Amino acid sequence: MRVPDGVTYSNKGAYHEIAENERLVFTLQTFDAGGNSMAEVVITVAFAEVDAKTRVTVNARLVSVVEGFAEGMEEGWAETLDRLVSVVGSAR
Repeated sequence: MRVPDGVTYSNKGAYHEIAENERLVFTLQTFDAGGNSMAEVVITVAFAEVDAKTRVTVNARLVSVVEGFAEGMEEGWAETLDRLVSVVGSAR
């Protein structure tokens, strides 16, 4: 993961639930360059059909976090979803 100021963090995670066409649940743990955990998050991504389109809802629950690290999470997810839209196309 690369943040706007150019710092790169390594991540590891595991899927806990995959419900086809409905939901993904996974953990994501982020580490600094020294291998120290910066955050652990449980992420649920839900998919719902609405008017022949797919609504994607992302919920992130912090399990642990270093103070200040999570401040950019919402913006980061928004950027990620915008990139997804640019790949698959959509009329928001």
